Amino acid sequence: MTHDEIVEKVKQLQIILLHRISEEGHDNPNIYSDTYRELRDALTALPDVQRTLPHFVSENFDLRMFWRFIRRKYKTPTERLKYIERAFARTLAMLEADEA
Repeated sequence: MTHDEIVEKVKQLQIILLHRISEEGHDNPNIYSDTYRELRDALTALPDVQRTLPHFVSENFDLRMFWRFIRRKYKTPTERLKYIERAFARTLAMLEADEA
């Protein structure tokens, strides 16, 4: 997998998690379940990438587990959004630094 493909997969994973915490994701929680698992498995199989991923990606095997985790950790959608964005900003910054 190329570096650009890895970055794209990380971004897709972030989008899926942001969708899951949205109102639309709440109404249809399983819409991206298979894609989440495929992306998660592909990225966590790469040791250098796995170390940069937010811990909740490694710990939550599917979207149902992720929802339980994030719902307990943060009560409001805004808090959840900020948490995910911060976590992935760190990951993407580390991947960009690796590319340089």
